[in-house]
Amino acid sequence: MSRRAGARGWALRSLAVLALSAVWITPMHAAAEPSVAEASTHCPVHYLPLDESSGDRAADVTGGRTGTLHNGAEFVEGRVGNAVSLDGVDDHVSTTGVNLRTDTSFSVSAWVYLEEKPGQQTAVSLDGDRTSKFRLGQVMDGEHRLGSWVFEMPESDTDGALFTTKAVSTWESETDTWVHLVGVYDASANRIWLYVNGTRVGDGTVRNTWNADGGLQIGRGKANGAAEEFWPGKVDDVRLYVSSLSDEDVADLYRSYPDSAGPVSGSISASF
Repeated sequence: MSRRAGARGWALRSLAVLALSAVWITPMHAAAEPSVAEASTHCPVHYLPLDESSGDRAADVTGGRTGTLHNGAEFVEGRVGNAVSLDGVDDHVSTTGVNLRTDTSFSVSAWVYLEEKPGQQTAVSLDGDRTSKFRLGQVMDGEHRLGSWVFEMPESDTDGALFTTKAVSTWESETDTWVHLVGVYDASANRIWLYVNGTRVGDGTVRNTWNADGGLQIGRGKANGAAEEFWPGKVDDVRLYVSSLSDEDVADLYRSYPDSAGPVSGSISASF
């Protein structure tokens, strides 16, 4: 992709974000589904399109928390506009903090491109002191032998933190293709949900609430105070919301992107 095309895609998507204040109010759903907040919370509190063509900074067009690329991470063609390419060894993108509390409901979304899947890899996470508040990514182990998409939240910010139930896909994770992942946390219900390409595919339970005050991490997780689970592939269009998106919200978000088998430059829907 040319530098001019990448810049045009970033500018168009920035304009789309400015229209988010006009989003309609979604009606409440039954308790069995993620709860929905007011329409204003559908505007992402953090939105990193990752559309830069070069350099080591990634703009956060809604939250002002600029991301920094580390250890050779670089911008390449993405799912929409550009994306960040990560080597699975130590590449990642980080911010200095976030503008939301994570002991209340929130949602996270990203386009991911996985190049290899043995072990566990994290596409997006948020740093606590000793562990990640959440991890959105992929796992392949003795329990998930073919690989599965996963959204997980530990019960405490401690070494060896335990999980009650992770939200894991029944679908096999895929390599060498773009996949849209969304993780939703409903604090009032003590539940988490995982969505793949607009469809809810897994759910889990989180019994304890705790707030993480670290930065957003693209391309790695954290455990026992150390970075780990580096992502081998690409990540594009990362968003954080201060609400638990509903099934309909997630489906609308997925449909707002251009339908393409390859990288696309241009605008996306302003619905989210």
